[in-house]
Amino acid sequence: MADLQHQVNENPISKFWLWQVNVVAYGLAAFDAHGLEQVEIESWDAVKQAMIFICQILDIHDTAPPDNARMFRGRIRGALNNPDDMRGIRFEMGMATHLFRQGCSITWTDEHRSDETFDFLADVPGVGSVEVECKTLSPDKGDPIARDIAYAFISRLFPKIEPALPFQGRFLYAISLVFKSNIPKNTTVQETIAAEIAEAIKREESVDGVCSIHLQALDLKPLEEGLEREHLLDYSNQMLGYEPAHQVIKDLGEAGYLAVRVQSVVASKLESAVNDLAKRAIRKQLTGNRPACLVMRIERHSGESLEALAEDESNWLATRATKLLKNPAHAHLAAVVFVSAPAVTAVTESSEVEQSKTYIFESQQGNHSLLGLNHLFGVAAKG
Repeated sequence: MADLQHQVNENPISKFWLWQVNVVAYGLAAFDAHGLEQVEIESWDAVKQAMIFICQILDIHDTAPPDNARMFRGRIRGALNNPDDMRGIRFEMGMATHLFRQGCSITWTDEHRSDETFDFLADVPGVGSVEVECKTLSPDKGDPIARDIAYAFISRLFPKIEPALPFQGRFLYAISLVFKSNIPKNTTVQETIAAEIAEAIKREESVDGVCSIHLQALDLKPLEEGLEREHLLDYSNQMLGYEPAHQVIKDLGEAGYLAVRVQSVVASKLESAVNDLAKRAIRKQLTGNRPACLVMRIERHSGESLEALAEDESNWLATRATKLLKNPAHAHLAAVVFVSAPAVTAVTESSEVEQSKTYIFESQQGNHSLLGLNHLFGVAAKG
């Protein structure tokens, strides 16, 4: 936690991102300090995420044979020290818990001490043993501008841009910066570009050769009720568009809020990132000795945006899955599953559940065609 706080002190606007990435660590620390007392909404939300994590660990551990439980404990210890591993193990545990509740028995592999390096083996009723490999793609995977670079730049931009705003009351000022390529990593160059952007905003111009600038303002007086972060984010997206971008919202006090979003005209390489990650998993981690299921969570997509992607005329999900399933080198692949980022939904006044949107594509050919795995996920996607 001390290291996380140091990162926040170095770049305060990174707090929300760091909280998302390390929510279990924040939740466990808050629980150690306060127990289940609802001290503040942010800490309470983190505690709930940590308790979900702990409950999943106990459910899986207590139903596993002793040797398998020991291997599972080792996986958890490793994840607690690495945010990327934590993101992965939380997804694996969530998927394992879901399959267990669907009647599957789960056997965890020792990824570092055996030839079987997939995540776990699911014994599916009526089907038999299925190898399951879970992969997550971070929200900025394949983007020309990495999230940490974008946040560092926005942090340098804020103090220069605020004096350039045409304050006229209480507004949400939304600024879109579309870069011609990427943002340089050099901090001195970033400072220079930030100063040029601030001057360009005063002149209502763009910065030639660097980025285009689009400024919108929304009067907040009629909207004073319920100005939570998600509402401000939605208002900003309505003004600037819903394209994938890095966005930070700053409270300006009586003047309102400032939203800055950063993106590039360079096309995202998400498609090639998905293909490369999938092929490595299929060929290097799934053994080929049993039917296999590859589950990929694309964290940049909410349930709504993943649904829009599935219903788009080009059917991006179906195209990706079909190419993987029809590849002759992937004869052992029985299904490909795409999962959205999770969202917490209230079930009753006192209970909540974490849910994702899921699309499954089953193989239509070979020895492992149409095994019926779609019933485990509640939806069968159409290619």
